[in-house]
Amino acid sequence: MRRAKATSRAQQPEGISVSDYVRVVTVAQARREVEAAGEQVIALTAEEQVAFWNALNQPTQLTAAQQRMGAVMRGEV
Repeated sequence: MRRAKATSRAQQPEGISVSDYVRVVTVAQARREVEAAGEQVIALTAEEQVAFWNALNQPTQLTAAQQRMGAVMRGEV
């Protein structure tokens, strides 16, 4: 319900229907993604960039299965 209200509020100044607003926004985003894919570049918003950095910056904890797979790949087993 929250998203519907936010979408409705976002499109009000535009003077278009919610479905037209969603279509315009979605098509624009899809175009950006297609262009970025053609350049082999990932386009991220500032929020997505921070989330990506945080994910990369955190040490990982390998599961037991991942540790066994690593040992197999290194020829230890």
